[in-house]
Amino acid sequence: MVFMTIENPERVITQIINFRDAVSKYAQTAIRNIVGQYNFDDLLESREEIAIRLKEEIDKLSKEWGIDIAKAGLQDISLPVDMKRAFAVQAEAERESRAILIKADAELLASSKLAEAAKNMGDLNAIQLRIFSTVNDVSKDQSNTIILALPLETLKAAGIQGVVSLLAIGSKKNSI
Repeated sequence: MVFMTIENPERVITQIINFRDAVSKYAQTAIRNIVGQYNFDDLLESREEIAIRLKEEIDKLSKEWGIDIAKAGLQDISLPVDMKRAFAVQAEAERESRAILIKADAELLASSKLAEAAKNMGDLNAIQLRIFSTVNDVSKDQSNTIILALPLETLKAAGIQGVVSLLAIGSKKNSI
């Protein structure tokens, strides 16, 4: 759409046969030239910028004819079916690309957290706390039977002396 005012009627009459048709055709050419420089996403996001560029482009020629372009803009963009498909394929590829980047960032964050956890697991107390936390999580379901194979050092370090003593007594009886 183009809104125009005639500043110099004498020039319009003497230089152009049909000024409306001339401005319309020049505007269509300018739209094709300017819109062709954008991809579909940028086209939708930059409508105001495109309208300003369009007004400036049409104004260059129409000033010589005595016509001032008050406003120019894009109202409706009709695209051929094959171009619509091409834009849809491009949009899908961009969505997939963003999804891959988001997944990669999440994996990087997870790997750094796991590396940090591995450093903490170097401490025997941290391992014991993790074991007890796991036992606590698993034991919430009463229908499960939990069998743990824990080293005696873990039980000793956890302060379960009674269990260790029983195990020691049991092992002495078996050796006799």
